[in-house]
Parts: sequence; C-alpha cells; structure tokens
Amino acid sequence: MTNKNILEENFFTLSNNEISKLYTSLKGENSTMVFAYDGTRRSYLITQGLKNLKVNNSPLATSANTSNSANYNNLNNLNNLNNNNNNNNNNNNNTEIKIDYNEYSKTAIHNFLYLSIMMFQHGIKNIVYPMWFCTLEKRGPEYLPKFIQYLWGLSKLLDPNYDFFKLFQENGVRIIFYGEYKKLLERGNDYELLSKFEEIMDKTKNNSNKILLLGTNIEEPSQTIINNTLSFYKKFGREPTKNDLIQHYYGVNTQVDDVSFYLGFDRFSTDGRPILISDKGAEDLYYTVSPHSFLSTNGFRKVLYDHIYQRTITNAKEYELKVNDIEMMKQFYENNSNNIMGIGNVNPNGNYWHPSPQVELPQKSIEKSNVDNQKTIILTSPTNELFKLFKQLDINSNNNNNNNNNNNNNNNNNNNNNNNNNNNNNNIIMGCKQHNSFINEENQQYCQTLTIKQNISMGSPSSPRYLDKFI
Repeated sequence: MTNKNILEENFFTLSNNEISKLYTSLKGENSTMVFAYDGTRRSYLITQGLKNLKVNNSPLATSANTSNSANYNNLNNLNNLNNNNNNNNNNNNNTEIKIDYNEYSKTAIHNFLYLSIMMFQHGIKNIVYPMWFCTLEKRGPEYLPKFIQYLWGLSKLLDPNYDFFKLFQENGVRIIFYGEYKKLLERGNDYELLSKFEEIMDKTKNNSNKILLLGTNIEEPSQTIINNTLSFYKKFGREPTKNDLIQHYYGVNTQVDDVSFYLGFDRFSTDGRPILISDKGAEDLYYTVSPHSFLSTNGFRKVLYDHIYQRTITNAKEYELKVNDIEMMKQFYENNSNNIMGIGNVNPNGNYWHPSPQVELPQKSIEKSNVDNQKTIILTSPTNELFKLFKQLDINSNNNNNNNNNNNNNNNNNNNNNNNNNNNNNNIIMGCKQHNSFINEENQQYCQTLTIKQNISMGSPSSPRYLDKFI
C-alpha cells in the first residue's frame, strides 16, 4: 500500500496488515505512541454495576432473598410479584452502585491488553502506558491499595487459562516495566506482584517486534532526570547522552523514537507524559469522549487517519490562497471566535466532565430553514437515513402550512391542527433540551451527525455543532 492520499472511507476498508505497511512507510518503523488508558471505574459501573443490579432485582433473586423475606409475605401470586418488581425497577434509578474492587481488579485492565495488540497490528512499534504518575500522589494513601489491586490484572499474562500471553508471544511483544514500580509496590508491601512483574519481563525479553512500556513515576519528571543523570555519571564516569538516559530509564537496548501521538481520555491533559521521549512537544494529542474500554478498531483508525493525513497539511500561512478560500477561512474563524477546544461541562447525573461540542463549519454544509424560520437544519454526511429525515422535515413543514390554511377556513379545527403542529414540531426537535440538540447516528465506519438548532428571538445560544463529516 503506497497511496499517500487515500480517502478516509477507503482507509477503513483496509486490513490491519495493509494499514500497518502504510503507517510504517509514512511514519517509520520505530514509532511511539502514548496510550493513557483510563476510565476503567466508569466502565465497570456501566457494565458490571448495572448488570449486577438487574440480577439482584430479578424475580428469582428477590424471591430467594431471605433477608428481605418479610417484604414478600403478602405475595400470593406471580402477578403481585411482578408488580413489586416493577416498583423496584422504578426505584432503581436512585439506587447507589458501589465498585467491588475485588471484582473490578480481576478484569479492569484486560481491555487494555487486547487494545494494545490491536494497535501493534496497525503498525505501532512502541506503546507507552503511564500507569502511575506523580499527580496521583495527591489522591491520598487510600488510593494506592486500590491501584495495586488494579495492577494485579496484569498477572493474567501468566495465567494459562487466558490467551494474553499467547497473543503477546505471537505478535512478538516485549513487556517492560519502567520507572519506580519497585518502590511503589514496596510501599504497598506487595512483593508477590513485584515477582509477577519480573517474571513477565523475563518471559518476554526475547521478543523484538514490538515493545509495551508500562510506567510508574512517583517523583516529578525533572527530579527523575537529575537522579538518573547523576547515577549514570557515577557508574560510567562520563556525561550521558540523551539516548543513554532513554535506554537506562526505559530498560531498552534499542532506539525508541520520540512520541508521535498521545491518546488520552476525558479532560485535555497529558498526565504521565513520558520523559525524554516527548521533550520536543511535537506529538499529536487525541482524547476519547468515552472511556477507553469503549474504543473500537474503527475509532483507533480515525485517530491514525487524522495523524497520518490531516495533521500534516501545509499551513495556510505558507502558501497563496484564493479570495474565496480566505473569505471562507474568515467566516470560519469569526463564527468560532468564542469557541475554545477543551472547554466542557460537568454532567450533574454522575458528575463526569465532558467536552462541549461547538465547532461551526463554514458553508459546504446543507442548511435549510422552514417557513417560520425558527429551526435551521444542518445536515452532514449524506447517508440515506439522514436524507430520509431531511425529507420528512420538509413534509412536516408542508403539513404545517396546510394546517395553517385549514385553520383560516375552519376555526373549529384550529386547536386540533395546532396540536398536530406541536406534535410535528416535537418530532422534529426529537427530544431537544432548551435550544440545543445533537443526534448521533453511528454506522460501522464513523459517526454521522445531524444537528438541529432552534433560533430564539434573543439570538442563538452556543450549541453543540461539532460536525464530524460534512458535504
């Protein structure tokens, strides 16, 4: 695969091996990425927490619960039991679900291992996972035992009942724990897990195709560099080169390229950014909206495509532009003058942060206003489903006009027609809250976005209009 200008839709149809060859031909065979795997506790609450709640409130579970048997003394038939269960389901919305860390730790990190293999198969040579970094020290001593429990999930690499070790061996992946992991586990008095780590490194040390670097940073990066520099000088009697420090710190005997891109989650930060191999600050930054356990192959391919093609275009300052191009650029920047990437909100239902989608694209999007000029439809990515909805909106708008004409002729039908109009409007708005709404229709390759914006007399408030694709 040598095409250096492949279309995105074609990119998604390639095999892992084809993308790997394409990626290495353009980015080199020794590329490094940071995969700051995160969001595991939220994922656990969503998957296991809700699952356990449903199991505990099933008819079989509740009828077998002797501690609450008094609640069911008056249940004389299955109908009464079902009615009670329905009431329980209604009350479940306010039920608090807590994380069972013993169960959580068994599987929380497993998706990371599978995702790492997928990424390696797409051409990545080195993956850095900053497991523990100095800012986590602020969470207090109660967090360390929970984190060590989480790390125990890595021991499944040695368990023959799991296929992790086989996968890593087949793909030639060497696993290296770097940084102050020994000190961290000694603080947690977990020498058994330390022994597991040493065994994992020993069993994969002869693998040379890929490298998975699992990091622990207790001290601040600057102090770590100072300590390692002094240690190297005392041992070898000379000043270390940058490559000397990299090999000493990361425990590798091969060249590790600077980080090419960083894949994080949630708020835009670079926690655990690996020292020495990200000094230039040239890496592309990407952040998933959902926890990393939700990441799919196509989601990762979207990152790769952007990293290969979209981030390497010639800057507009460095070449001549047509007048129309400059005018469109002017419109784009003026429309987004108050929009800032990285700004978000906290959802009160769960207290989790999320970014505010807000980029407004100039032109090249289909805009259509209905007769009362109260709703503007911005349609992106021409899929059949979206055009069907667009057509239906036209039909609803025509129906509204017809209804208004009928209203003038027959006042007795006025209220009914208004109700129909309201229903049509409700269908158009499709659950919009206040004046903003966005509807995601996801297919196998990428997310198509339909944005419905309501204009109000006082002007349009900023609305989520992040258009993933546009015509």
